[in-house]
Amino acid sequence: MERNDEPAGLAARLKRGLHRLGAPASELVAADLSRDAESHGRTRRTPIADLRVRSYSSILGRLTLIVFETGGAGLGVRAEISDGSGTAAIVWMGRGRIAGLETGSRLRVTGRVAEGEDGLRTFYNPEYQLVR
Repeated sequence: MERNDEPAGLAARLKRGLHRLGAPASELVAADLSRDAESHGRTRRTPIADLRVRSYSSILGRLTLIVFETGGAGLGVRAEISDGSGTAAIVWMGRGRIAGLETGSRLRVTGRVAEGEDGLRTFYNPEYQLVR
């Protein structure tokens, strides 16, 4: 005799959906990024809240701010990235634009962590990969 598990599966999906309705946005972002990292086989990443100055780290997050600097001290792109645990800065010096970067993009960043002028953990000229 076959047993139909569809009602149990539906109940579980409804429960997850209701939980998401009441969850803080930072928790949802962190959960989405964790699932994304696992689906890409990239579980070796550091939560932004745990970044240590002078460590070589990889993070996975969503871009929340991008600023293209074209004057003053020179060309550069400054971005902020969040993973639900915190926010870090990314600075690419000597670049006017970086194709594919836009607010809301998911990005994997790898490099040396520094203490930025604004107190944020900052990656200068890191390796990066857009994550779909």
